[in-house]
Amino acid sequence: MPAIIIQSIYLLIEQKINTHIHSKQTQRNAIEAVSRYCKQQDLSEEHRKRICEILEAELHHRMDVDTIYIHPNPNDHKMFFGEHFSLTPKKLAELVRSGFRAGIETLRKYEFADKTDTKAGVNVGESSST
Repeated sequence: MPAIIIQSIYLLIEQKINTHIHSKQTQRNAIEAVSRYCKQQDLSEEHRKRICEILEAELHHRMDVDTIYIHPNPNDHKMFFGEHFSLTPKKLAELVRSGFRAGIETLRKYEFADKTDTKAGVNVGESSST
């Protein structure tokens, strides 16, 4: 496949991803603004929470979930100049390794707190040894 077509496809995909990121940030900002307004107007905490829950449901946006966007390392020349429309095991393995490396690098930037799943009574983030 010609390089210009592949580049066009990637630009289209990147544009869709950026639009989604912007949309999610706009939704988060709107819910936070409504929450702040409710607090400023001394609306009861119960009503403020319910209004925010309605907004979250209607906008399909959960305020308790943060999204971590993982993208390839710009210096990974094999990833950017390799053949991406091949299903050969070797090519797929290279793409998976590249994605794994990018994921590890991105996740290293974050600090994750251990959370307890209150329904199951399980500590998330801890390894269990039996």
